[in-house]
Amino acid sequence: MTVEAFQKMTADLAWLPRGVMYSEMYLFSVTCQQQGVTAIAESGVANGMSTRLLRRVWDDVTSFEWNTNGLAPDLAKSIVMGDGRALVPEWVSARPRQRLGVFVDGPKGPPARPLREWCLEQPQVRVFAQHDYEMGSEGEDLHGNDPAFRRDVSSVLDKDIEPRQMTKRLDKRGIGIWINRQAFA
Repeated sequence: MTVEAFQKMTADLAWLPRGVMYSEMYLFSVTCQQQGVTAIAESGVANGMSTRLLRRVWDDVTSFEWNTNGLAPDLAKSIVMGDGRALVPEWVSARPRQRLGVFVDGPKGPPARPLREWCLEQPQVRVFAQHDYEMGSEGEDLHGNDPAFRRDVSSVLDKDIEPRQMTKRLDKRGIGIWINRQAFA
């Protein structure tokens, strides 16, 4: 998928404050496509920006959230209620022969580490992404704050987001992506 194709697919989706950036979801989606992913699990929906973007790109998306208050009713009814730390492993285990991508926007920080470690031990999980992740802190393969990526992709896809809304760019947080190398052993 090209940057231009992604831009066309998502052009009518207005960015929601504190939501995932268009470029971050592009990086996750392209990485998943390169790894042959066929289904996506999302843990943590917040305002629903990532969910809306994922569903524009992927046919098979399962989103988990413990609180759907404040979400648009059409989006809230399609969310699986519960804690992603428990539900993502169940979802992954039920799909032993698929190539999976996991996008985590909650839990954040150290509480997400056990879920990431578990997912990357499962051969069917090809790509794991953690949003609001500090660049270079735990050996991610790709990061949305990589200078070349920001120059070539973020500058195009995120150009209409107000600069004051992009504080994560200033403090090195963004999407961290791990490719499961064990899946190919």
